[in-house]
Amino acid sequence: MKNQHYEQALTAEGVQWTYTEKMMLDAIDLRKGLQNQARLTCPLDQELVVQYATAKKNGAELPPVVLYKSGKKYVPIDGNQRLAADVQLKRKHTDAYIVHSTDPMILDRLTWNFNNLVNGKRLSPEENLEHAVSYVRKYGVTVEVACKEWSLPVWKVKDALTLEKAKEVLNRQNVKSSPSLTNDKIKELIYLNNVGEDLFAKAAQVVAETGALQEDIRELVKTVKAASTHEEKMQVIDAFASSEKILTRKAETKGGTLLSTKSLPRARFIHAIRSLANLLESYDKRALLPGLKDENKRLREEARTIVEKLVMLFGLGVLPKEAAS
Repeated sequence: MKNQHYEQALTAEGVQWTYTEKMMLDAIDLRKGLQNQARLTCPLDQELVVQYATAKKNGAELPPVVLYKSGKKYVPIDGNQRLAADVQLKRKHTDAYIVHSTDPMILDRLTWNFNNLVNGKRLSPEENLEHAVSYVRKYGVTVEVACKEWSLPVWKVKDALTLEKAKEVLNRQNVKSSPSLTNDKIKELIYLNNVGEDLFAKAAQVVAETGALQEDIRELVKTVKAASTHEEKMQVIDAFASSEKILTRKAETKGGTLLSTKSLPRARFIHAIRSLANLLESYDKRALLPGLKDENKRLREEARTIVEKLVMLFGLGVLPKEAAS
């Protein structure tokens, strides 16, 4: 059944179209329709498909699907859920609007935008951003045009484009992906890409392998900036990768422990706490309570000595005298 709202939307998009009451389902490339749709994370909503199938079975008239011809088959612009409902009901045909265009830019814009303008769930911010970035990169439109099309701020699309280009460099430099190499960490490293792709790739590989934190990366980039020559900058990254802090990060990321001839402050602290816990478990708690006044004073002095050693161990400064009271 024709839908005036759909016809007005198609006309407003400036495309030629026709309506057909019986489009054979086997003439439609359903798989390709799912691959090129606006909803990137879940192109087919099974709950909605069931609702549509029930409505159609009960005689409800839903809007026609929207298609374009690609080779010998038709590809959905709008209507994946309704087509899936027809398949579920074992129907042979459906009604459809056919868009007469071979311009891939127009067809992509319609596919990504049209169905969400006239029906269904709105796109998520992440999906809007991905479509805007694809529109700029695939068709060379300006960032401003893409932002207007998907209602996004210019800075956000520019930021996403920079990130995509950085990822392409990493892929070209054969940097292996890793959960440790997040988008935020790549953004921290992007300055190095401006200096040299090899520097950027090398630092990114270190981050991917060691799980270096963003604060570590900021310090690395700062040190690289201060280095004079390309060779010195490379040496900075090598030193960063072999530093005790980063080797510790790597061991922690992989769930292991770092073997060292010198125990780290954290390890010494944990050992001291465990020793204290063992002491408390080995004695009657009442025996540890202060007794006479002199004994109480002695115990307080010993407690202060222990605290002072902990302060010194962690480099927290000097314990103030009033803390003894």
